[in-house]
Amino acid sequence: FDFTTTVSTNLNIIFMGDSLGHQFSQGFEAAVLGTGHENKRTVHQKYNIGRKQFDCLVISAPIRGGGVTAFWRYTKLLERRRWARIMPCYTQERKWGENFLHTLLDYKADQNAPSVSGFDAVVVRLPHGWMKAEELTKERINEVVIFCSEMLGARTVIFTTVGLDNNAITSEMWDGVTKINEIVHDVARNWKLPSDDE
Repeated sequence: FDFTTTVSTNLNIIFMGDSLGHQFSQGFEAAVLGTGHENKRTVHQKYNIGRKQFDCLVISAPIRGGGVTAFWRYTKLLERRRWARIMPCYTQERKWGENFLHTLLDYKADQNAPSVSGFDAVVVRLPHGWMKAEELTKERINEVVIFCSEMLGARTVIFTTVGLDNNAITSEMWDGVTKINEIVHDVARNWKLPSDDE
């Protein structure tokens, strides 16, 4: 069978994560841009290893339906304590750069278009392999949800569960993956917006 999936949306959706998160983003991007509209894709930050290029910050706009899709490479969790005013794009970042955030929010598809100003949804590929399983706690995952809402305007945050991959090569590591996925399911089932005094 030869078929193509297309998606149309007026939502602004951003994907965050490592190379697997980038692949999720690229699949969605192909569905919302379509052949012949690749010029709507702008790479703002990238790095090279040898002759291979890796994207760090990409925005595609406008997509089919009028929305925006973006990718932000970040191999940690988006947390307040990892903030830095300016960060370069490279393979093993320890902090996230406010410069990336401003590039995303200030982006205009053209001179007459409004700036992006926020994202309706954030899709987070949890950085297992870049962070140890025991570092991916319920408290930290909850903080990511709150921070994505505050910084990016997200009304929805989606965490992809961790699959069996080359980052889980022992039974102990797989036990850690299972625990991470249980935490993600627990956060999804029991999420409550924190009160102002929390």
